[in-house]
Amino acid sequence: MRLIKYIFSSLFLVVAATSCSKDFTSVTPTNYISADSAITSVMNVRAAVNGLYAGMTSSDYYGRTAVLIPDLTADNIYRSTQTGARFTNWANQAVTSSDSYALGMWNRLYSIIINANTIINKAPALTPTGTDSIELKQLIGETYAVRALAYFDLVRFFAYSYTKITDSTKWGVPIVLNSFASDTANLIKAQARTTTLQTYAQVVSDINASFNYLSTSGNVMSSGIIDPTLFKIRLNYYSVCALAARVYLYQKAYDSAAKYASIVINSGKYTLLPAATMVTDFHTQSNNESIFEVANNSFNNQGNNSIAYIFNQNGYGEMLAPDDMAKIYDNQDVRKGFITLGNRNAFGGETNTYIINKYNNITNFQENIKVFRLAEMYLIRSEALANIAQSGNAGMSDLLTVSNARNEITPTQDGTLSTFVPLILLENRKEFAFEGHRIFDVTRITNPDNTTDDTETYPYYHYKFQKLTAGQKARSGKMNSTLKKYAIMPIPYTEIKNNPALVGFQNLGY
Repeated sequence: MRLIKYIFSSLFLVVAATSCSKDFTSVTPTNYISADSAITSVMNVRAAVNGLYAGMTSSDYYGRTAVLIPDLTADNIYRSTQTGARFTNWANQAVTSSDSYALGMWNRLYSIIINANTIINKAPALTPTGTDSIELKQLIGETYAVRALAYFDLVRFFAYSYTKITDSTKWGVPIVLNSFASDTANLIKAQARTTTLQTYAQVVSDINASFNYLSTSGNVMSSGIIDPTLFKIRLNYYSVCALAARVYLYQKAYDSAAKYASIVINSGKYTLLPAATMVTDFHTQSNNESIFEVANNSFNNQGNNSIAYIFNQNGYGEMLAPDDMAKIYDNQDVRKGFITLGNRNAFGGETNTYIINKYNNITNFQENIKVFRLAEMYLIRSEALANIAQSGNAGMSDLLTVSNARNEITPTQDGTLSTFVPLILLENRKEFAFEGHRIFDVTRITNPDNTTDDTETYPYYHYKFQKLTAGQKARSGKMNSTLKKYAIMPIPYTEIKNNPALVGFQNLGY
């Protein structure tokens, strides 16, 4: 696994968190210099914010883990029988508190948060003039947005679903809002787990703070000049609205979810990809439908640790789609083009299996990771409006907007919310397969197909997905038709070992 360092500027050495890094509460003085001397100009802040986005490309975050695990732990992906040691425990439902992927994501996210804290705490003290003052305001707004996204991802991956807990249960994540103090005595702090509700409150607070700084034009400035090429790879007013829509949906705050989804839809800045070219257009950087992408370029990409390399049969090619994925699409549904019937490119590998090609660039690895797309805004508003009205009819227009754009046979329902719920869940599965949404949709939406839900007791969920055929059992290594799927990660063992406040607050079952 490559070591990705956040190089904010030639003067600012920041935490380099990888799966083998120290826990975020035990950084030593040699890992940084005083924040007072690091953030001294708009140029420093600009470089620091660029470093935050560079951190998102890590294989521990959107570069691979955050995209793969939500589908692997649900029913969209299984691991080939011909594979290396990657994601073995997740594929076999044998995850422990020493899991390297959980540790890598935890460290990566807190490293981004701590670096964002430095900017948030120090940048407002600067007093630039002219366009520098405008850009500084924007950069601070972006930083709040990055921190909001990081905390949202932490609570999604490491904590209970928002609707499955109470405020008295400490199953959120530690909230750290300050950079590390410069004196050794304060380097190690006892950061306890907050509640999930408190963590979400922090996410919303950061989103609102971001809105206070970002221009409603959505323009992104760099070096004093508006740069249109940054519109979809930097968090601006509209991509933060997209984040707000998703956060509020997860909270079942349906009025707010619909409000922010509508802002994005009505902006006119994005259009759904045409059916005829959707599969190819999806791979285009900053395509018309993308709202926010994590940018990979020639200087900053994950190479053979990328999500594309683990899908592509000319790379590792270890992650495959189960047979039933093909059955969820109508034959003319263009999204079926993201899976291709073929053979595993490995000796003894599967034949006539479904190859995933949603991310596939292993030539130069310059393929951006889609975090927010316009289709999601339509489906968020669809789900929100149906729940507000307690009627499936209220959500159908937006659902059909996406469905029709993909050449899907028109879905039908009887107008009740109970029939609409599995419909919206299925449409989300079709639209966002292999993009890192599935386990979160399954766990937050009313459980379909008579599944059992142990969320009141356990941090993982026992779902009775469609029974596997004998061939699928052999392919995926699953021994039973009822699969125990881990929906959230363990708090890393090293973190609990080094933080007394976390002792006794491990996610149950680990």
